Amino acid sequence: MVNSEYVEVMVAEREYGSKNLLQSQMDIISMIKREHIFKELRKKETNLKLELKRKIDEALNEIDILEKTLPKAKLEEKKEEAKIKKEMQKAPLISKAQKRSVLDEELARIKRKLAKLQ
Repeated sequence: MVNSEYVEVMVAEREYGSKNLLQSQMDIISMIKREHIFKELRKKETNLKLELKRKIDEALNEIDILEKTLPKAKLEEKKEEAKIKKEMQKAPLISKAQKRSVLDEELARIKRKLAKLQ
């Protein structure tokens, strides 16, 4: 048989151990609460991302429908628009001065069109 041995614990040591145990339990409970909150926020984030993607898809579909139903432009204007689209796609790569010049070119093109109409 195993003999039992007893160790005397001082009151201060017992209080210290009890306080540490209770503090650890509080920390674990607060971590569990934070984990639940985090999971809820992640679910909300995922739902919002899905909703945003759905709305973007709807907007793109509406744009496609508009492009199909609107009358087609003349070939010359299409070329200019294609050129502008290419420039716009490259827009993040160009400097502010180049952006200004693109805008100036666009203004000049619009002014030419207005002059032709008058």
